[in-house]
Amino acid sequence: PCTAPPLRPHARTRRAPRATFAPTATVSALVRQRTWHGAHGPERTSKMFMDLWKLLTAPSDEENSSATMLWRLFAAAAFLMLYLVGFVAWRIGRPHVVKIDALQEGLYLVRKAHQYRTERKKNVLLAGSFNPIHDGHIAMLKFIAAKHCEGQVTAVVGFNPSKKYDVSPEQRVELIERACRDDPDLQNVRAKVVSGYIWRYAFANKITRMYRGIRSWEKDGAEETFLNMLNTVGPILIGMRPPIETHFLQAPSALAKISSTRVREVAQHGGAGSLEGLCPKRIEFMVLEMYGGAGHDNGNDAARGEGKSKRIRKVA
Repeated sequence: PCTAPPLRPHARTRRAPRATFAPTATVSALVRQRTWHGAHGPERTSKMFMDLWKLLTAPSDEENSSATMLWRLFAAAAFLMLYLVGFVAWRIGRPHVVKIDALQEGLYLVRKAHQYRTERKKNVLLAGSFNPIHDGHIAMLKFIAAKHCEGQVTAVVGFNPSKKYDVSPEQRVELIERACRDDPDLQNVRAKVVSGYIWRYAFANKITRMYRGIRSWEKDGAEETFLNMLNTVGPILIGMRPPIETHFLQAPSALAKISSTRVREVAQHGGAGSLEGLCPKRIEFMVLEMYGGAGHDNGNDAARGEGKSKRIRKVA
């Protein structure tokens, strides 16, 4: 009779070979197979990272444990670097720009809309030079103060200690506080002078979001992209913590032509009433006093600045 050949003794007890960690071959095969080709956007990225993580945690061969550990360390460092580069590129390449076209309509929406209720208690800041503050800054501060009506809004005046300013940062803080003092929409706004990295001040004071004011992304995009990169990479490399999100506020179209440079130029050559429509009426005299002679004499000493500040406080 026809009978099947007997099985070999070792065939029943033979174990499957243990998988070895070969990063180059395995990653190449993974790329060739295109296992995440069908996914899109975040799903594709998540699938890719999950597959790479499986490679890092695959069982290794005990005979080559030292070489395997080195490969795994190298692969983990490459994986982390790839993730950081992708995160920074995503954060910088997709800026969050908020356009404030109709101020009154925007104030109504941020006060009433349900989607903003979770953000009312957030502490935020608006960073800038405020040299000097003008109506464009006021519109942005009103928008932020209404959106975060139960939190604290800080107008941060940044400066470089190695530079000399005709109008000191402390005097600019005086202007901001005077402009916000009698405005009912700006009662949760304060001003602060900060030197160094703004993100360090934000972490120290539990700030959850940073704002920057722009005229338009076409005009200020290049400079703001560089600053956004510093605020994104700095906390990761220096602070060892995730960065704080930055939103860019585009001024209303009616105020897009107003800038601090224009206010300074008008203050140098104009008189009373010349700053109408450029800065709040309640600080017009203070701006004229501070910036009226700044363009003609760049050598203002400390004594002159202190005396000017005293006169301004007396009038205010």
